[in-house]
Amino acid sequence: MLNYTLKRLLTIIPTLFVIVTITFFLMRVAPGGPFDEERPLAPAVLENIRASYGLDKPLIEQYWTYMGNLAQGDLGPSFVYRDKRVHEVLGEGLPISMTLGATALTIALIAGVLLGTIAALNQNKRADYVIVTFATFGITIPNYVLAPVLTLILALSFNLLPATGWGTPSQMVLPVLSLALPQVAIITRLMRGSMLEALKSDHVRTARAYGLPLRKVVGKHALRSAFIPVLTYLGPAAAALLTGSIVVEQIFNIPGIGRYFVSSALNRDYTMVMGTVVIVATFVMIFNLIIDLLYSVLDPRVRYE
Repeated sequence: MLNYTLKRLLTIIPTLFVIVTITFFLMRVAPGGPFDEERPLAPAVLENIRASYGLDKPLIEQYWTYMGNLAQGDLGPSFVYRDKRVHEVLGEGLPISMTLGATALTIALIAGVLLGTIAALNQNKRADYVIVTFATFGITIPNYVLAPVLTLILALSFNLLPATGWGTPSQMVLPVLSLALPQVAIITRLMRGSMLEALKSDHVRTARAYGLPLRKVVGKHALRSAFIPVLTYLGPAAAALLTGSIVVEQIFNIPGIGRYFVSSALNRDYTMVMGTVVIVATFVMIFNLIIDLLYSVLDPRVRYE
């Protein structure tokens, strides 16, 4: 497994190289520039500003300069947040985004596994129909629609929760729910289907034939094999939560990296956008590696060559 882990870690480097390269040139070919919104400046002053950030050099030279700095861990200066480096700005927003995403993913995982298991154990009964209806309904509503609806109902109509902000437990509820509920629905559907198959497997039927309590059969035998499809989905789920948090942070005025990413993309803050892409891509790839390694824990038949 150690060799497999090292190989996977090494694949992160070329993958990240491709992602950064594509993002770099896409940002440069997009219309507009980082200083287009400034008040009219004298051409000489504007040229001096561009030269101070290296934007007066040929594009390919800018690219190699950025890649060289990135290899040394330098994400460069922000074009919009003056007198700040990109890593300083991201260092302020990343803990908030990670807290938001991790909380939403934890809730989605616990609730989805629990609801999916209950639905499978009550197949074709009222509980099953209610849970499947909820899951189907939840899958069809994206978080950028769910967030305003929850705000309208819980914050504006009933005044139960604050509509914006971050820092207190009550301010976390709406953004976390907006991110978690669609994922709860998806994990519920996955868990229900895999649990139904697990309950029909030979080793589970044998355990039940021996008279073991249903709780022990499900918890010790069925749950482990049924959880593998859910574990497979956690990689895309983490990516979905990260991209979804960009919208949610904007809606709820949360100072995470998603909010910085949106404002930086609109203002053509090249280095800030690049830094956000590097952080998010690295996080997703490492998270997928961790999930791959967990397969062998849940299923001893999985071996890495």
